[in-house]
Amino acid sequence: MGDDLELLIYLDENLIKNLSSVFFYGYIDIRTYRKINDNCIDGKLLEGNKEQFYDEDRYSKDIREGYKGKTCSEVGTYQNSIENNKSFETREVIRQEEETKRIFTVFALHRQLINAMYEKKILTKINELTICNREISQGEYIKIRGDITTVSLVSYLDILTDVLKCYGTEYLDSLLIDKNLGKLNYTKILNMLNHLLELLTKNNTQDLIIKCNKETLIVTVNTKFFLNENSSIFDKVNCPCEILGKIMRTCYDGKNLSLLRKTAQVEYYEKLIRSIKPFLDLLQDEGLILPIMPELIINDHYLLVVPLSIYI
Repeated sequence: MGDDLELLIYLDENLIKNLSSVFFYGYIDIRTYRKINDNCIDGKLLEGNKEQFYDEDRYSKDIREGYKGKTCSEVGTYQNSIENNKSFETREVIRQEEETKRIFTVFALHRQLINAMYEKKILTKINELTICNREISQGEYIKIRGDITTVSLVSYLDILTDVLKCYGTEYLDSLLIDKNLGKLNYTKILNMLNHLLELLTKNNTQDLIIKCNKETLIVTVNTKFFLNENSSIFDKVNCPCEILGKIMRTCYDGKNLSLLRKTAQVEYYEKLIRSIKPFLDLLQDEGLILPIMPELIINDHYLLVVPLSIYI
């Protein structure tokens, strides 16, 4: 009953459709019913009566010298004509068509997919103990509950660049006189951070950090797949949510996970961020309030998950 009342806030439609092709036939069920009835009546009626009357008198006299003759003729003709034509024609056509279609929406596929995965024992509900006891492995489909956190490298960079823009890099660069901090200045730092921010938000994807007690879930979401386009991914901060997804990586292999991995130049950007720390310390000494930088490296107790859907 509880699962039926969960509110869906995120859905990757393409992954749902692609995964559904593994469990279902992959076609849309369409049923069409047609009923056609044609009736045609066509008739003609023609009635005619014709009567004519004609009357003629003819008289002639022929006189010749030495001879006397007389000719008389009479011709009579009667004709009476009556014409009456009648025509009758009628046509009736009855055509009935009825069509019924049943098309599965992505939401229906999502529900059927979950049920099918449970039946085939492909989907597993896990919790903190499951992760801690190493009872799961890479490639498994899981459903897990955790709390959305405010930890976000994208949010940090967005606020930091906004601070630099608000105070103006020309003014901030003037603070570097006689500081001997090398060739960098705030103008260059702002340009590099802007480019880093573009890389981390390319194609609308970014990391959403979710805590399951002591365990950390790094969930790579696409901001366009949230069902409410006018909401923010941090509207539900510190609220419990449930994630359905596939494990792409675990902490069991001893390898850490960088929040800069999307740049494909992790070491470079780690050095860059370390190199600007003295510049940020200077701003704080001048009384500027700066955001707190999150940990860039996650060493243990984590799962990297590709989400199919997220509930609250």
